[in-house]
Amino acid sequence: MVEAISRNNRMLRSIVILPNDKTKDVGALLQIARSIARRKEGTEANIPIISLVFDPVTTVYVAIYECCSKPPEMRKEYTDE
Repeated sequence: MVEAISRNNRMLRSIVILPNDKTKDVGALLQIARSIARRKEGTEANIPIISLVFDPVTTVYVAIYECCSKPPEMRKEYTDE
């Protein structure tokens, strides 16, 4: 699930990550969030994760990242290999 919000002329999006046995480490969560963000944005560039928060009520992690500044037609094509 990805939502987009605009704040201070920055477009922010969120990713919801369901925890499992492989996501016990913060580094693994950041890697998953970056991978999903790259796919959603259609780029191979490293997209910084601005915030990573655990919600104990819903037991999910929410990662916030900033959208790419380049328009989609100028981004490098993302390929799964």
